[in-house]
Amino acid sequence: MVKRFKIREIIVAFIVVFCSIQFCLSKECSKEEIENNIEWVVCPYTGEPINRGDEFSILLKKAKKPEVLILPEGKEVTIHYGDNILYFTKSQKDSFYFFLEYEENTIEENRYIEILGTKKEIKYSSNSPEIATVDKNGRIHFKQSGKVIFKISIDGISILIPIQGIQLPINIGEKAETIIQKLGPPDEKIKQLLMWPDGDFVDNLFYDTTLSGKNLIIEHFTYKKYPEIVLTLKNGELINLKNIKWENLNLYKRRSSTQ
Repeated sequence: MVKRFKIREIIVAFIVVFCSIQFCLSKECSKEEIENNIEWVVCPYTGEPINRGDEFSILLKKAKKPEVLILPEGKEVTIHYGDNILYFTKSQKDSFYFFLEYEENTIEENRYIEILGTKKEIKYSSNSPEIATVDKNGRIHFKQSGKVIFKISIDGISILIPIQGIQLPINIGEKAETIIQKLGPPDEKIKQLLMWPDGDFVDNLFYDTTLSGKNLIIEHFTYKKYPEIVLTLKNGELINLKNIKWENLNLYKRRSSTQ
């Protein structure tokens, strides 16, 4: 009797499972159910499905510098930006811009472009404005560390650019000793005395003593763990954190606008 009872239980369980599978296979999910339950999105470059939340990683692998936006008229707009990573301090006020060119000419204020006699507006947006914003002129401002995808659109055609912002635990005005306590000793340090009233280059960056009216001691700290940045100290205090690739872009922009 015991064996028969167990066999009967197994048969009943099998029938229940089989019927449940058949019901699930025959049931048609609504569009809303699919959208609410499937955690996939489509990569804007490859068209392939990717896990939701992995968009930044996919875009980062495909990122190019510069990016090129091809408009319906066949015209190309080149979008320059420094790098896909940007370091900053809480107290830093530097501005970082996207820099757009059309037919090798700069675009006035990064806002409007005229193509075949038609004026088109350039639109910018951030997918995480709580982390970083971008204004109507393409100026980026990070509020905190995080990964952000910026969208630049012209006439309905868009480019997505991923940038990771990293806020270092230092502030403008802090002493060299404090910087070293927080970040550790620099892997390389350059120190140079600049005599007033002459200016000079320190590690390819120019400093003008005429503004201060006195001699300056300029130091540059660089770290292997924070590549592509230079910490600038003047007379023993931090005055700037330079993102080299973004700084080079600003120099290129200034040269282009004067040509």
